[in-house]
Amino acid sequence: MFYFIPLVLMVLSLWLFAVLSNIVTGMTHTNNYQLNDNIRNVILIDNQEHPDLFECVNLLPFVVTILYIIIQIIDYKFTRTEYIIDAMFTESISMILKGFFQIITILPDSNPNNPYCKTPPPGINSLNLDSCGNMMMSGHMFHLVFSLYWLRCIFQIHCKDLKKRMIYDLLFFLLTGFETFMIIGLQIHYSIDVFVALIYSYLYITNVSRIRFIHWYRDMMKLCSEKFVNRKKNHRDNHQDNHQDNHRDNPRTNGQTNGQTNGQTDQRIDIRSIDQNPS
Repeated sequence: MFYFIPLVLMVLSLWLFAVLSNIVTGMTHTNNYQLNDNIRNVILIDNQEHPDLFECVNLLPFVVTILYIIIQIIDYKFTRTEYIIDAMFTESISMILKGFFQIITILPDSNPNNPYCKTPPPGINSLNLDSCGNMMMSGHMFHLVFSLYWLRCIFQIHCKDLKKRMIYDLLFFLLTGFETFMIIGLQIHYSIDVFVALIYSYLYITNVSRIRFIHWYRDMMKLCSEKFVNRKKNHRDNHQDNHQDNHRDNPRTNGQTNGQTNGQTDQRIDIRSIDQNPS
């Protein structure tokens, strides 16, 4: 039940994001105008000449997310510690916010070679997460930062060495910096999309209300699970007690049953004795 609620919320948020993205695509797919991005102008990389690099940078956040899910499932079997509830709530809220941000102020797509800006726009209800004008804020960045953060939480459970934690944090910032540089340079997002996503991710992770809500939700999960287990145990104990009481209250039935059983046994013995003495 408690896992079902955030899962449904996540599915609904993805559907809402897809609908809003399709609306934005319909409004911007013929707009070839681009904003003047000063940072991108300095580090610009032609994504037509480096298609493999473009695909790797585009898929990196989702690969890290899948890696987190796999490690979380394996780790839960040993430590019984989970962050998947926090992850589903976080992704749901972030996707809803991203959908509303990009439709409140529609920005022209940062990639002049985006195929979704050249083809007819999809239907509003089509589950198409790739679109034209899908800019504010960068989903690549908050997917990557959140997944690295939850991996860090799992890493801290097993590693108490401060130096190893510092090495992980260094890799955390290097991978985030690489993704930031490439997303802007390859024209996947504007600089403002990336920096807003980074600031949002940090503020969300360190938000005290979010932490309190997750603790409260986990406590409610634990409380309800204990109540369910106790209720099931009490029901089983009551059923056994009632069964024993029925046997105690019905001695005649027990006697008749025993008598019938003894009679059947005597008949079998007589039959065997007749077969052994045919004369």
